Amino acid sequence: MSTMSDHPKVTSEVTEGVPPNATTLSSTSVPHESIVESDESVHTESTKGGPSEVTNKPTEGVVPPDVITKAGDDAIHLNRAFAGWGCDEATIVNILARAKPETHRTLIKQEYKNKFSEDFDDRLSKELMCSADLKRALLLWMDDSASRDAKLVKHGLSKNLNVAIEVICSCTPSQLEGLKKAYRTMFTTYLDEDIESHTHDDNKKLLVAYAGAIRSQSPEVDAVMVEKDAKDLFKDGEWRLGTNEETFIRIFSERSSAHLAAINTAYRKMYVHSLKKAVKKETSSKFKCALLTILQCAENRRKYFAKALHKAMDGIGTDDETLTRIIVSRAEVDIEDIKAEYLKKYEKSLSDDVHEDTSGQYRAFLISLLNPMPRV
Repeated sequence: MSTMSDHPKVTSEVTEGVPPNATTLSSTSVPHESIVESDESVHTESTKGGPSEVTNKPTEGVVPPDVITKAGDDAIHLNRAFAGWGCDEATIVNILARAKPETHRTLIKQEYKNKFSEDFDDRLSKELMCSADLKRALLLWMDDSASRDAKLVKHGLSKNLNVAIEVICSCTPSQLEGLKKAYRTMFTTYLDEDIESHTHDDNKKLLVAYAGAIRSQSPEVDAVMVEKDAKDLFKDGEWRLGTNEETFIRIFSERSSAHLAAINTAYRKMYVHSLKKAVKKETSSKFKCALLTILQCAENRRKYFAKALHKAMDGIGTDDETLTRIIVSRAEVDIEDIKAEYLKKYEKSLSDDVHEDTSGQYRAFLISLLNPMPRV
């Protein structure tokens, strides 16, 4: 077995002991990063025949009372910002941009509902009717990560398939599981059923297979299998007349990110150019887009998003939907790494480009996510 050193090691996290008088969230957020979680509790071994004790057992969704109080205060200040003719957008942006982690935003919505008997997202949407870009950004920000992804995919499948492809194919296995659960809860249908209804041909086969496959998140790869997969992709792609898409679908949907990155390296050594170039040559349309997204995210997910952000701002006009989607969804995941990749590739800071391409409180909000300020 060989190890890919540029992929994150498997880690586990255990929740600290629960403080007294703690409360719980009514909804549980789904972790949104490539972390393998442990479901095991921490046990203390018994001594001299005495009974064993369980200590530091993880507790889901537990929130300390001071966090509840802070969320309640934020809800009150936000309601004041909504009052009167027009709303105080600067105050809204200042409060919500600092509302981290996502569980804090969930609490704000719950506290707002409790105190003012109104859905927070509905009120926010009404107040920002004339600020479409800011409204879109803030509403995405207020969702937990899994629900946000589910909404983006639902919209993308019917309105902009490239968005659905990006979200699905850039997910880690744990993120994808959270997306599917949220999708089923929110839209009372299964993700694969909607993919079947809104996509076609090889792209449909790939997305259904990718969404349904169980992939390892381990950084370890089997060198023998890597070489075999590289040969199979060449044999059923560049070597023959006409491409056997089933081979590409099988390997790209079933293999781990570390394994796919290793295949790309092996492919280049064996056949001179990269697997990415072969995919561009042998496939087309949305199927090509999905394959490239999977491969590029397997190699370097941060670089993929840096390039997508640059494309959104390059040339005349700005693709604000893409700009908003990526910055909001990556703000609590890997935005610092994306900024570093952006600076390395384009020799200009992401924040400077966003500042030039946006304006008003919409710009202020995006810049706040790119350069977070501590809570006061």
